[in-house]
Amino acid sequence: MPHAGWQFENSKSSYPKLRRGRVPMVTAAGRASGNAFYVQTAYELARQLPCPCIEVSGHHLSYTTDASVFADELHHIIETLKRA
Repeated sequence: MPHAGWQFENSKSSYPKLRRGRVPMVTAAGRASGNAFYVQTAYELARQLPCPCIEVSGHHLSYTTDASVFADELHHIIETLKRA
């Protein structure tokens, strides 16, 4: 997946802007994805920004296969971030 890595590496120029932003943020990874290569991006991004990396139900594409569960979790995440 050289293209995906290229996007991740080039997005690093945006990190300072994200760090200066006044919007709370998290990265997220699906529990069912385990330690898959694409999960590592969420953990690494959280480490570099820094921000929390949270686990959500399901896998990499659960927002499409279990949309109502994903929506409920996303709503909870957003409400929690609003209070931070």
